[in-house]
Amino acid sequence: MTLCCFNGKLKWGKVGTLHDGVEAPWFDGATALESTNAGEGPYKFRKENAPGGSISQWDAYAAHGDFPIRAGDKLFVYVLLFPEDPPFEVLLQLRASGSYDHRAFWGTANKVTHMEPPLAGPLPATGKWVRLEVDPSVLNVGLKTKQ
Repeated sequence: MTLCCFNGKLKWGKVGTLHDGVEAPWFDGATALESTNAGEGPYKFRKENAPGGSISQWDAYAAHGDFPIRAGDKLFVYVLLFPEDPPFEVLLQLRASGSYDHRAFWGTANKVTHMEPPLAGPLPATGKWVRLEVDPSVLNVGLKTKQ
Protein backbone atom coordinates (compact mmCIF):
# COMPACT_ATOMS: atom_id res chain seq x y z
CA MET A 1 0.00 0.00 0.00
CA THR A 2 1.30 3.42 -0.96
CA LEU A 3 -0.20 6.83 -0.35
CA CYS A 4 1.06 9.88 -2.27
CA CYS A 5 0.23 13.55 -2.43
CA PHE A 6 1.21 16.26 -4.87
CA ASN A 7 2.39 19.43 -3.13
CA GLY A 8 0.99 20.38 0.24
CA LYS A 9 0.93 18.49 3.50
CA LEU A 10 -1.24 15.74 4.92
CA LYS A 11 -1.36 13.12 7.62
CA TRP A 12 -2.90 9.74 6.98
CA GLY A 13 -4.48 7.36 9.43
CA LYS A 14 -6.34 4.07 9.21
CA VAL A 15 -6.36 2.22 5.90
CA GLY A 16 -8.47 -0.83 5.15
CA THR A 17 -11.81 -2.09 3.93
CA LEU A 18 -15.36 -1.09 4.77
CA HIS A 19 -18.13 -3.69 4.57
CA ASP A 20 -21.74 -2.94 5.53
CA GLY A 21 -20.53 0.09 7.50
CA VAL A 22 -17.94 -1.86 9.51
CA GLU A 23 -14.26 -0.93 9.17
CA ALA A 24 -11.59 -3.64 8.92
CA PRO A 25 -8.32 -1.69 9.24
CA TRP A 26 -5.14 -2.95 7.64
CA PHE A 27 -3.09 -0.21 9.37
CA ASP A 28 -4.05 1.83 12.42
CA GLY A 29 -2.89 5.18 13.66
CA ALA A 30 -1.79 8.44 12.14
CA THR A 31 1.59 8.88 10.60
CA ALA A 32 3.40 12.11 11.13
CA LEU A 33 4.56 14.05 8.11
CA GLU A 34 7.79 12.44 6.85
CA SER A 35 7.38 9.59 9.34
CA THR A 36 9.42 6.43 9.06
CA ASN A 37 7.72 4.71 11.99
CA ALA A 38 4.17 4.71 13.31
CA GLY A 39 1.94 2.51 15.41
CA GLU A 40 1.76 -0.21 12.77
CA GLY A 41 4.93 0.89 10.85
CA PRO A 42 7.51 1.12 9.66
CA TYR A 43 6.79 3.15 6.58
CA LYS A 44 9.27 4.40 4.03
CA PHE A 45 8.88 8.09 3.26
CA ARG A 46 10.34 9.86 0.27
CA LYS A 47 9.86 13.22 -1.33
CA GLU A 48 10.89 14.06 -4.88
CA ASN A 49 10.67 17.06 -7.15
CA ALA A 50 8.25 16.86 -10.06
CA PRO A 51 7.21 19.32 -12.76
CA GLY A 52 5.23 22.03 -10.98
CA GLY A 53 5.90 20.87 -7.43
CA SER A 54 6.83 17.87 -5.32
CA ILE A 55 5.50 14.40 -4.56
CA SER A 56 5.39 13.01 -1.01
CA GLN A 57 5.06 9.24 -0.79
CA TRP A 58 4.58 6.81 2.09
CA ASP A 59 5.17 3.11 1.39
CA ALA A 60 4.06 0.47 3.89
CA TYR A 61 7.04 -1.63 2.88
CA ALA A 62 7.01 -3.75 6.04
CA ALA A 63 3.46 -5.02 5.42
CA HIS A 64 3.38 -8.78 5.06
CA GLY A 65 0.66 -11.11 3.85
CA ASP A 66 -2.50 -10.49 1.93
CA PHE A 67 -5.12 -7.91 2.72
CA PRO A 68 -8.54 -9.44 2.07
CA ILE A 69 -11.02 -7.60 -0.12
CA ARG A 70 -14.49 -9.16 -0.26
CA ALA A 71 -17.30 -8.57 -2.74
CA GLY A 72 -19.15 -5.44 -1.67
CA ASP A 73 -16.17 -3.92 0.19
CA LYS A 74 -14.96 -0.36 -0.19
CA LEU A 75 -11.34 0.63 0.36
CA PHE A 76 -10.80 3.52 2.74
CA VAL A 77 -8.05 5.77 4.01
CA TYR A 78 -8.35 8.55 6.60
CA VAL A 79 -6.56 11.76 5.70
CA LEU A 80 -6.07 15.15 7.32
CA LEU A 81 -5.19 17.85 4.79
CA PHE A 82 -3.35 20.80 6.31
CA PRO A 83 -5.45 23.96 5.72
CA GLU A 84 -2.38 26.21 5.43
CA ASP A 85 -0.83 23.99 2.72
CA PRO A 86 -3.31 21.47 1.25
CA PRO A 87 -2.17 19.06 -1.46
CA PHE A 88 -3.52 19.27 -5.01
CA GLU A 89 -3.94 15.50 -5.20
CA VAL A 90 -4.04 12.38 -3.01
CA LEU A 91 -3.29 9.02 -4.66
CA LEU A 92 -3.83 5.53 -3.23
CA GLN A 93 -1.86 2.68 -4.79
CA LEU A 94 -2.04 -1.04 -4.04
CA ARG A 95 0.19 -3.91 -5.05
CA ALA A 96 -1.82 -6.87 -6.33
CA SER A 97 -0.89 -9.83 -8.52
CA GLY A 98 2.74 -8.64 -8.54
CA SER A 99 1.89 -5.21 -9.96
CA TYR A 100 1.63 -1.68 -8.56
CA ASP A 101 -0.70 -0.61 -11.38
CA HIS A 102 -3.70 -0.40 -9.04
CA ARG A 103 -4.30 3.28 -8.35
CA ALA A 104 -7.02 5.89 -7.85
CA PHE A 105 -6.77 9.56 -6.95
CA TRP A 106 -8.74 12.37 -5.32
CA GLY A 107 -8.31 15.89 -6.69
CA THR A 108 -8.72 17.67 -10.00
CA ALA A 109 -5.73 16.48 -12.04
CA ASN A 110 -3.33 13.56 -11.79
CA LYS A 111 0.16 14.93 -11.11
CA VAL A 112 1.69 12.06 -9.13
CA THR A 113 2.11 9.44 -11.84
CA HIS A 114 2.60 9.25 -15.60
CA MET A 115 -0.08 6.54 -15.58
CA GLU A 116 -3.74 7.50 -15.92
CA PRO A 117 -5.37 6.38 -12.67
CA PRO A 118 -9.13 6.81 -12.35
CA LEU A 119 -10.56 9.72 -10.42
CA ALA A 120 -12.06 8.57 -7.09
CA GLY A 121 -13.52 11.99 -6.23
CA PRO A 122 -12.73 15.55 -5.20
CA LEU A 123 -10.30 16.41 -2.42
CA PRO A 124 -12.00 16.57 0.99
CA ALA A 125 -12.27 19.55 3.28
CA THR A 126 -9.08 20.64 5.05
CA GLY A 127 -8.40 20.82 8.77
CA LYS A 128 -10.30 17.69 9.85
CA TRP A 129 -9.94 13.93 9.56
CA VAL A 130 -11.95 12.61 6.61
CA ARG A 131 -12.47 9.05 5.40
CA LEU A 132 -11.86 8.73 1.66
CA GLU A 133 -13.55 5.71 0.07
CA VAL A 134 -13.22 4.00 -3.28
CA ASP A 135 -14.68 0.84 -4.79
CA PRO A 136 -11.87 -1.74 -5.21
CA SER A 137 -12.96 -2.37 -8.81
CA VAL A 138 -11.83 1.18 -9.63
CA LEU A 139 -8.29 0.00 -8.77
CA ASN A 140 -8.97 -3.32 -10.50
CA VAL A 141 -8.54 -5.35 -7.30
CA GLY A 142 -10.80 -7.49 -5.12
CA LEU A 143 -13.88 -9.49 -5.88
CA LYS A 144 -16.64 -8.09 -8.03
CA THR A 145 -20.13 -7.71 -6.61
CA LYS A 146 -22.67 -9.66 -8.68
CA GLN A 147 -25.18 -7.40 -10.39
